[in-house]
Amino acid sequence: MTTEANKMTCQLYSVRDARKLRSERRPQEVLDAARRIFSRLGYAAASVEEIAKEAGMAKGTIYVHFKSKEEVFATVLVGDLDYLTNLMIEGMSAATTFQERLTVFLNQRLPDPQRNKDFVRICFAEFESLGSHCALSSHGIDKLFVRGVDFMRQCLERAIAEGELRAVPVEPAALAIFALARGFFERHLRGWTHLTLEEDVAFTRSLIMDGLRK
Repeated sequence: MTTEANKMTCQLYSVRDARKLRSERRPQEVLDAARRIFSRLGYAAASVEEIAKEAGMAKGTIYVHFKSKEEVFATVLVGDLDYLTNLMIEGMSAATTFQERLTVFLNQRLPDPQRNKDFVRICFAEFESLGSHCALSSHGIDKLFVRGVDFMRQCLERAIAEGELRAVPVEPAALAIFALARGFFERHLRGWTHLTLEEDVAFTRSLIMDGLRK
């Protein structure tokens, strides 16, 4: 094979590799763009056209990777919830006391990092009506919520066994903590409180710990 032929072959493989790489990146580019659009417009007002425009690609390219707007939405929502659940469990596992684990849990819900902020906006804009238009995400959301609550339940059981907390029914306690945390980041996201994030973390943590200590 001549030098010129070798050069052409290398160029051909380079083009193929570049196309393959772009194709592999496309789904994530769609999801990143969709996260911003759903956060900005909400599910109902968002469209595949808007997502495609945000991603800088043709509408048809999105349908190569996803069947519908509903599937894109479900993938964003469940994917972000999975990421945050793993982050929560990893951070809480590294702590040594329940109070430290609770602090990690609350801090992880601060609506400052952009990924958390977009995710929370999507949740609060759409969560109440998810069942009506996004059945694809329901099972994934339920599974991850149960996983998070179950981990909190285990943390409570450990703290009770070690004498850090008084004996309480751990399942309703875990659910109550998640409910308080939901209110915590909703009021900051929507500007319903004059407390700083740090002040509200301290207040919410104190409220929970005072109810659980001996």
